[in-house]
Amino acid sequence: MILMVADRASWHTTNKLKIPDNICFVFIPPATPKMNPIEQVWKYIRARGLKNRLFKTLNDLVDKLCDVVCSLTKKEISSITLREYIKCEILN
Repeated sequence: MILMVADRASWHTTNKLKIPDNICFVFIPPATPKMNPIEQVWKYIRARGLKNRLFKTLNDLVDKLCDVVCSLTKKEISSITLREYIKCEILN
């Protein structure tokens, strides 16, 4: 099962979207970036190698971003993103 946290943008809630049986959506309230797990992942990524840094080229930035993202473990991602409201949705 894949749990996908999303805002209520029209492309996430349209009836035209075909959601596979193995995907479950949890919708966060509008204008709540702190509740969006991906925002917390980006914050962690910036702290691990992108924050307050100047890169000579865009490729250097992309390389560093790839290095940081690829170094993240499942345990780190879980610790960053798992929230009580998500746990409740998983159990229901």
